[in-house]
Amino acid sequence: MDKRVVPRCNVIKTLMSKGLLGSEPPPVGSSLACTDELFLKRYVRKHDDEELVAELMAILRGCRASPR
Repeated sequence: MDKRVVPRCNVIKTLMSKGLLGSEPPPVGSSLACTDELFLKRYVRKHDDEELVAELMAILRGCRASPR
């Protein structure tokens, strides 16, 4: 659970804190049950900001905690 669910939740939390997902989180099924590739496509790679993508990838790898 810690290797998949927590990092994904941290990515969602980061995107929400930056106002990139709106005020409501995406449905749990679409963000946690999808494949790694689909999650990356939906929530990470779709952004044009290279620094943001790098930040999100670091969060997924567990290299950095998400903002509180």
